[in-house]
Amino acid sequence: MKALILYVETGYGFKSPSIAIANELHKFGVDAQIVDMFDAIGATRFDRGIKNNWRWMLRHEWLFRLTYSIGEHFFKPVFALMIPLFGPRILAYLDGQRPDFVVITHFLPLFPIERLLKNGTAMWHRTSGGRVRVGGRKIPVFGYNSEVIASHPVYGTKLVDMFFVSTDAGKQAMIRAGSPETRIAMTGFPIDQKYAVQFQSRARVRESLGLQDRFTIVLSFGGEGIGDWSLIRALALRNLPVQVIAVCGKNEALHTEIEAWYAGWKAAAADSAFALRVLGFTTDMQNWVYASDMSAGKAGLNVVFEAIYLKRPFMVLKAMANERHCATWLESEGYGWWPRTLEDAVRMVERGLRKEADPSWQSVELRLQTPPCEFSIEGMARTMVTMTKEFDRNRFAGVKAVCFDLAGTLCDIPIGGQWEAINEAGIAGVLGRLGVSGTRAKELVCQFIEEKKRLRKEAKTSLREYEICGQLREFLPHHGVPIDHLDAATWNELEFLFIKPELDITVRFDDAKALLEYLKTKYPLYLLSNNVSRVLVEQILVNLELSEYFDTIFVSSDIGYRKPHEQFMKAVLSGIPHAPAECVMIGDRLSQDIEMANRFGMPSIYMAMVEHEDNQGIDSIQATITVKNLPAIRDIL
Repeated sequence: MKALILYVETGYGFKSPSIAIANELHKFGVDAQIVDMFDAIGATRFDRGIKNNWRWMLRHEWLFRLTYSIGEHFFKPVFALMIPLFGPRILAYLDGQRPDFVVITHFLPLFPIERLLKNGTAMWHRTSGGRVRVGGRKIPVFGYNSEVIASHPVYGTKLVDMFFVSTDAGKQAMIRAGSPETRIAMTGFPIDQKYAVQFQSRARVRESLGLQDRFTIVLSFGGEGIGDWSLIRALALRNLPVQVIAVCGKNEALHTEIEAWYAGWKAAAADSAFALRVLGFTTDMQNWVYASDMSAGKAGLNVVFEAIYLKRPFMVLKAMANERHCATWLESEGYGWWPRTLEDAVRMVERGLRKEADPSWQSVELRLQTPPCEFSIEGMARTMVTMTKEFDRNRFAGVKAVCFDLAGTLCDIPIGGQWEAINEAGIAGVLGRLGVSGTRAKELVCQFIEEKKRLRKEAKTSLREYEICGQLREFLPHHGVPIDHLDAATWNELEFLFIKPELDITVRFDDAKALLEYLKTKYPLYLLSNNVSRVLVEQILVNLELSEYFDTIFVSSDIGYRKPHEQFMKAVLSGIPHAPAECVMIGDRLSQDIEMANRFGMPSIYMAMVEHEDNQGIDSIQATITVKNLPAIRDIL
């Protein structure tokens, strides 16, 4: 099972939950990949513009407030433009990736993707000169509310299969925005697993970080290093015996500015009780927060909830327009403080120095023993996997029979780079049985291989099949090898000699027999194989102990046409008591098995276990579902 976790990297608040969700899905065996969406689809200018604009707004709060307000009230017409602008690229990307489900953690991708994937949408098509319907891929779409305790209006959607949110406050906000309560599920906060490690004592962690064992504040300016550091100066001027860790993120100028100030301060006040440590972007933030007595900074949801998880009070020093609800919630719920002035912030630190006797500090530290939510998202991941499996089962609810391809689906015939060698060995065996040897035999082997290459190429374009005995009957007399005296038994022997090298390298996939045994109790099973020899197909099944499971075997050498030719499928339909919609086609070739199923309205399962050059460059051929191992089929049928 494959999942794409889609976000836009406008702040770590969207990337962090994406990483946490992907990591949890990995535990369930899901190939979960996080994707910065507009970058991934090649909308480079738009992606760069969004991110640069976001960074600029962080430095100009009035613009952030204005943009946030406009976005809340007029988001639909603005977001609707993304469908004609990026819809085809989004669909092409998803078609190429073939996820079983998608998870969206950012409001920007949500609007176009839920409409493209769930219902499809009408769009002007340049080639046809009219409006056509695109999308409607019908795979599960899940959302995670990264606002946590609030809701962007776009989260008020009825199209997402399930929306997950970590707090009741966030759930109620989503309901007010228009999201059906039946499609909202409570989940834990997707904390980065590095915060969940077993820490040593705070004193030991401080020692490992080179810190003094005393009252410590972690002051975070976020990944972009945005914020006012006047609190640092104020604490130093008061000569408070506190230790501040200033985390400047990627803002090297801020890092240099603070360090330069502190160097000057230390030179002028060498005996000061105040201590400062300045960091840039750090990947071990959990250690610094754990080592602290309090965390402070911009009211980003991740940094706030990470502090709460480690039971450290948080003090808000800055709240952007989209963070004010977090700051208000934090204060009202008693997990920290939101001082409105610098003097109030300094006073709160002073009270922290005597926190054992301070009622406010005691109240917050007691409140932190009861977090506002769980911090496990195992239930979220399990729900996504379960709902996707159920979604897939429903798509095959009308199936009454199962059709299997052979090579690459139930067994591996690694003929690839050894195609010539295998066929040379086969024709050499035939010639040896007919008494042709030496130089003459070598010449005929080379000539036969050239002829077989031609027929193979022709078969791929015309879809006509050239049965191996027919090839031999035409080739041998044409090159002076008499065949009139050969009886049926000898021809059977010659065919076996030709197929033996290929037969010898064929290996059954580990789970093939168990799967067929399970399916046989529920459905009739049919084998549909492109092969120049029915004998080879039958002998493979015998050797691999699979022959007993199939009611009927259909081979292109008997029919005269290869999959996906309509004559092949017509021969199948005339030989089984089922309509196409009642059968499911399981195969590993998009251009053969899946293309034929699509032409005849059959649901299909694409086995993406073995790489084939035949599958390159044909992403437009879509199976009903893609799996990467045989046991996954049991979850569907």
